[in-house]
Amino acid sequence: MKSIKTFSRQELYDLVWSKPLSTIAKENDISFSAIKKICKDNNVPYPGSGYWSKIKFNKEVVKIPLPQLDDNNEISFNEIAKKEVIELKPLSEKQQLKEEIENILERYLKVPERLVKPHKLIVEAKNDLKNKKSSHFHNTKGLICTSKEVFNINVGKKSIKRALLFSDRLIKLLIKRGHKVVVRYNEKYYNHNGTFVIVDNEPFKIGVRETRKRIIEKGKYWNNYDYIPSGLLTLRIEEFHGYEWKDTKRDPLENKLSKIIVYLELRAASEKKERIEREMQRIENERKRKIEEEIQKRKELELVNVRSLIHKSQLWKKADDLRNYIEEIEVKAIKKNNLTEELKNWLRWANQKADWYDPLVEKEDELLEQVDKDKLEFQKSRWC
Repeated sequence: MKSIKTFSRQELYDLVWSKPLSTIAKENDISFSAIKKICKDNNVPYPGSGYWSKIKFNKEVVKIPLPQLDDNNEISFNEIAKKEVIELKPLSEKQQLKEEIENILERYLKVPERLVKPHKLIVEAKNDLKNKKSSHFHNTKGLICTSKEVFNINVGKKSIKRALLFSDRLIKLLIKRGHKVVVRYNEKYYNHNGTFVIVDNEPFKIGVRETRKRIIEKGKYWNNYDYIPSGLLTLRIEEFHGYEWKDTKRDPLENKLSKIIVYLELRAASEKKERIEREMQRIENERKRKIEEEIQKRKELELVNVRSLIHKSQLWKKADDLRNYIEEIEVKAIKKNNLTEELKNWLRWANQKADWYDPLVEKEDELLEQVDKDKLEFQKSRWC
């Protein structure tokens, strides 16, 4: 490769047939789409999707010859790179992901005209729909729905083939992106099919549907309305926060495969992020609750201890008053020479009661064992 990254048409032709376009883009600091545009603008053919895979497995490939042109202007990758830096706005995450999918899985984004090695879920759906008759529910006619244990399709008879082709391509594309498609029945979905796309462990309940169009039957006194298949397909995420991709005249559902994958992957990433954030918030809330609970327990224990302190100080003060009273009685009796044996016995008894009452002594007293010191009443037995 030239250091100045300038090529003739022949050199560019030789380059694009020597290695994948994505590799060339990285080596020359330009985008994949820019390489393709350079080739198209200069009428330089390049390998289609699957070419390098065939080369890898030694399969036969076709190399398109370089058309001859009178114009042999040199092609500068440097100029293209500068132009991209100046002109191109930074791609959003959505645009980047869409470009990545379309570049890597280009060959899988086209829905074929017939089923080729269909996925087993589509084989089951095809067999299931063979024996189904069109429904007639109220004023809706002509729709055929797969059984609840089968890939979720609900379309008119004429749209069955198209729905199967689209669904098969969607499943294969999802699998190529590392995702899963599973069918399971769950009562909480009110007897509907349970077809789920699992993207990064985030499930999305989906269904392929055909929209209905209203047919008016005029009557003598009032009009009757019937709803029949419209021929327009949709893919729905059948959840509370659902989403839908619809057929339009200019843009059929088959052209929206890359948009569908982009939406599912971005939404899965968003929901996973939100779920992780909710879980982290729950853990944080639980941590705060435990801290607050522990603080509250400490507060309550502190209050209990303060009350106990005040209570004991009050008991001690009363016990001290009681001893002062007993001592005063003894002093007066001595002064009056009236300290009888009976009074001595009483003084001993009174000091023993003061020691029982004093929280610093708490002398045991068999007779007062069940007495509440605050109320000076016998505590009621719990058996009473």
